[in-house]
Amino acid sequence: MAAAGAGHPARTADNGLTLKPETSMYGLVNRGIEQLVVSLKGEAAWRQICLKAGVDDTGFVAMCPYSDELTYRLVGAVSEALDMPAEQVLQAFGEYWVLYTAQQGYGELMDAGGANLREFLSNLNDMHGRVETVFPDMQLPLFRVVDLTGHTDGAYELQYESQRSGLAPMVMGLVRGLAQRFGEQVEVVLSGEPDDSRPYTRFTVRPLPACRPSPSRSPGPGTRGGSLPLPRRLRGTPWRPVRPCWTPGASPGPSPSISGWTTSCASSAPARRCARRCRRCSSGCVCTKPSS
Repeated sequence: MAAAGAGHPARTADNGLTLKPETSMYGLVNRGIEQLVVSLKGEAAWRQICLKAGVDDTGFVAMCPYSDELTYRLVGAVSEALDMPAEQVLQAFGEYWVLYTAQQGYGELMDAGGANLREFLSNLNDMHGRVETVFPDMQLPLFRVVDLTGHTDGAYELQYESQRSGLAPMVMGLVRGLAQRFGEQVEVVLSGEPDDSRPYTRFTVRPLPACRPSPSRSPGPGTRGGSLPLPRRLRGTPWRPVRPCWTPGASPGPSPSISGWTTSCASSAPARRCARRCRRCSSGCVCTKPSS
């Protein structure tokens, strides 16, 4: 989610991302970055990142706009703290953003967006229209899903048009996170940059053979989506426990161990998801932290 404004020519930030000084993002975005860092590294690490970025660490107001430059400074500081390129930070945040926005009260809106990944992406502009009733100054990107001729593997093109440059990695993370939400696995490849004839970024989205989307597969009412495994560079980083997300009536399905968390099932137990690391739970499964 990104917010209003554009006017002056774009310039490049120290971390290589392109920004426009008068564009801004709502505080909800910066709070999402904060929660990702705190989950990975703790409060002390977040304070150090804010210090390096020259940002007040007292918190962000979700409904207030903050300059893009501030957000990119945060991304640069996180990149240095995690010793990984800014593009990978944005991919990780894109995946995390799917879960974070669901936990911030947009889960039901996301549930209504479609029964599978492709349907959800096709409906994304309509969903953004609803979001704009809450964030009236927000200038959201446009998305289009286009069939690819000559492909028999279910691949399609996702076109992404935004006034901001440099956020394609975040979009790739978003698509992967949404795929996980629907229990799908996809390959997302950047297939074209904007130019004078086509002012949009192009991605090829290809369902993996074992996980073809089905119109009948849906997160279901009240669910918050599936697990969001981060890009490979972050997968070894331990996650601290956070507020559990209860999901009574979650759809039956496999719930393998992820990042050290184990799953046990009992028909009498309510479905639960813990620490943002478990897949959509089977009916009656309980996810528990390892004792070590």
